[in-house]
Amino acid sequence: MLWELYHGRTAGTRSDTGPRYRPTFPAFPPACPPPYATLARACLQRDPAYRPTAEEVTWKLEEQLQELYGRQAMEGAYGQAVGHDGPPGLP
Repeated sequence: MLWELYHGRTAGTRSDTGPRYRPTFPAFPPACPPPYATLARACLQRDPAYRPTAEEVTWKLEEQLQELYGRQAMEGAYGQAVGHDGPPGLP
């Protein structure tokens, strides 16, 4: 989903023989912020045990927004939404 959000289109289609992905999937252009591309690739791990949880994805995306727009714009947004400063086990 993060790949699709960045590129503004679906990653592929389903067919009778299985999924068919775009030739550019899962690549990101050089202009894509490296932390975003890294997170998106982590979400694509074949084994679900190696994928980040939805809470971890949310936390990491909010961290990236804070870096882009500054802490003042995002200050307290996560804590207000879920009642604490961040998911356990994340820096």
